[in-house]
Amino acid sequence: MIAAIILENIGALVYKGADGKYHKLSDKIYRTRLFEAYAETPEEIQEYIARYGKNLTDDESKQIHKMIWQIADLVCPMLTSMSEQGFVSEYAYAIDYVIRHNGNLEPPVIGHFFPSNYSDFKYDEGIAEEIHEYEIM
Repeated sequence: MIAAIILENIGALVYKGADGKYHKLSDKIYRTRLFEAYAETPEEIQEYIARYGKNLTDDESKQIHKMIWQIADLVCPMLTSMSEQGFVSEYAYAIDYVIRHNGNLEPPVIGHFFPSNYSDFKYDEGIAEEIHEYEIM
């Protein structure tokens, strides 16, 4: 939930370019700033988690690494969209989607804003539905 709130805030940022048009940062910049600094390798994940007193096995750190980068593949294109503004519930659903599939997903093909090649990607159901109700209150 906290990650989704952060993503919503980041995704709202735009800047006015030299061409006079509004832009968002590139997918590459989001990947670098949000994910590479903390999760470039499974070993880096192990070291980071060890700081908090939890030791991961090699398999656990590889699985977490895989899921983090699948989350990046899904949310970074959402962040860069100039046609849509993502909501907390949509980012939370995307993160939850990768976790529920245990990171066993093909690379997303991003349509207008959401992946078009995940037939069971229902961004307004499940956890998103619960969060959306909370947002309205």
